Amino acid sequence: MQIVYLSNRPEILNDTLKQVSLFMPFIKDVIVICPKNLKNEFTANNQISLSFIEEEDLYSKLSYKTRNDHQSINYSLRSMAIKSDLIEESFIMSDDDARPIRPISLELFKQDNKYANYFFYDLEEWHYHMTDFDKGQQNTFALLKYYGLPTLGYAAHMPQIISKKIYIEAFESFGNFSKKYSICEWTSYFNYGIKKYPDRFLTPAIYRTLCWPKLPGNWPLFVQPIHYNFENYYPDLYKSDGVFEGLSSLPVMDNYDLINIEKIQRLRMLECGRFIAPVQLNDPWRKGSLIHKILNRTVRYANGLTRKLLLKDRTTSFKILNQRRKKH
Repeated sequence: MQIVYLSNRPEILNDTLKQVSLFMPFIKDVIVICPKNLKNEFTANNQISLSFIEEEDLYSKLSYKTRNDHQSINYSLRSMAIKSDLIEESFIMSDDDARPIRPISLELFKQDNKYANYFFYDLEEWHYHMTDFDKGQQNTFALLKYYGLPTLGYAAHMPQIISKKIYIEAFESFGNFSKKYSICEWTSYFNYGIKKYPDRFLTPAIYRTLCWPKLPGNWPLFVQPIHYNFENYYPDLYKSDGVFEGLSSLPVMDNYDLINIEKIQRLRMLECGRFIAPVQLNDPWRKGSLIHKILNRTVRYANGLTRKLLLKDRTTSFKILNQRRKKH
């Protein structure tokens, strides 16, 4: 099976490929979309064939000038690269920091010749608009609504299987819009494909990514992963004042279970309002002054109330989502 990355960070992807070799042995072919001057800095073991598609070559083939934002660049580069003869008809697309954290089989991506698809949100409920990512989601939502397509968000920061034919068809269908607005390559593809080719896709499933969001409370979850197969890797979480301080970012077969459980436990403690050492040195809950004790109780009460309100909203949203699925 082939996996395709877009990366200008060799140090990140090289470690990710170590985990892919360990936990996804069915991956035999890796394609990296990258700047020409970085090609020699990417490495993989002998089990994996490593090939490259140069960014400069893709830019020269674009019929329009890409806007200088993260979402637009990713969409344009991936969409042009997928047309390459190097890319197989079915392949797995991934970010360079999406790392497997336990043994994974091909059935996670494909069953009975149907493609799995993993969502993390319904864009009807994604009300953020500050970052390039947020703006891309909002633009994609407008596009999907206009064409009467589903609006689930598939930018789940985990590898997902792609049909080359369907992706190119979606890209060409949205071409005029994508020249003017940044859109999400994951969300636009899956919603288009599921609507146009329902017999090719499995029922949408909840995503399986640890650290998406990066930390509990970064934004309210729309759905909660039942379990985790991948980690959205953030180097700073492993630093001396990070939540994962002291843990290996590259677990091996002998200890991956213990490391994964420890990560989940520490994140859970953050969610509960208790920062457990070794974590952030500026953690207010570790300070013993009276003011911090008062703030601790006040903030925890407010957080609890907020979670109840958000849970009610999510429950309502999920019921609406299920009604939509039945209609489709």
